[in-house]
Amino acid sequence: METASAFVGGMSETWVLTEFTGPQAGVQVDLSPPGMYTLLGRALPTGAVPVLDELEDPVLAALPDRLAVTSTWESRFALVSELLAARILNERARRSDPEVAFAWSRLAARDGAVPVRELAAETGWSRRHLLTRFRGQIGLGPASAGRVLRFARASRLVMTTGAGLGEVAATCGYADQPHMVREFHALAGTTPSRFRAEWAAQFPSVQDAPPPPRQDR
Repeated sequence: METASAFVGGMSETWVLTEFTGPQAGVQVDLSPPGMYTLLGRALPTGAVPVLDELEDPVLAALPDRLAVTSTWESRFALVSELLAARILNERARRSDPEVAFAWSRLAARDGAVPVRELAAETGWSRRHLLTRFRGQIGLGPASAGRVLRFARASRLVMTTGAGLGEVAATCGYADQPHMVREFHALAGTTPSRFRAEWAAQFPSVQDAPPPPRQDR
């Protein structure tokens, strides 16, 4: 087990468990894979979760200590925003190929439900060339990225709606409910039912809260 004060992760077809004891405070930044590519200048290998010190980037490595000595959350958010803007908006920053960015945006807009042959035709690239360039800049091939995006949609529906699991599976394009269950095992390390129960336990809905006690007058 590795202890880290700050880490970064890219797209992956597996799951990672993070644990902590005692109070925790921090800043989480969610970037699109093209945004991550611009920030780091490369895509992370699938499944890699390096701590910031391992990136050979002194500015990112120093960020946790800078945040720790910053006195207010407003100032911390401003510090992170300024760093990201300086990196991502820099004219000399490394960018994803326009074709890769387009393919990613198509996949993200449709929760992964775009065939690779369709993406290749729309970019004007061969499937092999698209696979090579996409994987090198996103971290996964387009089919694998689509798989992760489909799971992301399914997990959101499982967490935030009361829809039956069969309905979620059909909505997200899985062959059937067992197919979705296998995907949850592979990508989340648990079943959809347990995933929903754990989410509800951590983030109970205010609608589920018991009514306040009645006060007699």
